[in-house]
Amino acid sequence: ILTMQLHDAHGNRWSVDGEWSIQDAPTSQRQAIRVGDEPGTALFEGTVAGEWEVVATYAGQSYDITIEVRPGRLEKVELSGEGDVITVEESLELQPGYFDASGNEVTPSAIFWLSDGIDVTDEVISSNYELIQTQAGVHTIVLSADSEIAIIRYEVVPGKCSDIITSQEVDVSVSSGETLNFGMRCRDAF
Repeated sequence: ILTMQLHDAHGNRWSVDGEWSIQDAPTSQRQAIRVGDEPGTALFEGTVAGEWEVVATYAGQSYDITIEVRPGRLEKVELSGEGDVITVEESLELQPGYFDASGNEVTPSAIFWLSDGIDVTDEVISSNYELIQTQAGVHTIVLSADSEIAIIRYEVVPGKCSDIITSQEVDVSVSSGETLNFGMRCRDAF
């Protein structure tokens, strides 16, 4: 709560009704200032982190007040990749996001990554949040940051064929009219 008061040379103070505004506030920002219930007061609702210039105007004179809004406590962890389908040759871009209740970015103090129950914290951070999985199947990533958790599931499918395997020798002789049964499968690089 901000209070607009005047005072005289003897230290007497009294509240006055003036105008309150936020200087140079982008219209897209959710920062708000509104007149309070008591005379000469205003309520500043600090939601968007940063420094804000509040201007109090009374009788043609303006007074600037700088208010710093800091991000709050981590409330939400976001992680991209939910439901993605990639090949074993591709990496999954995780793009983590950490936010307070107002949507301001927060830097967590403790981060922990699991891939299918295995700690991959160092690998994920050193690879700039790109995860490579060489086993086909459905996988789960868990990100824990300051006790807030994000979980995604994604699928890895086999990659491009790099080797063809047959069930018979390469050089086989077959007499005319005979049938030769053989199988062939493809194997990716992993």
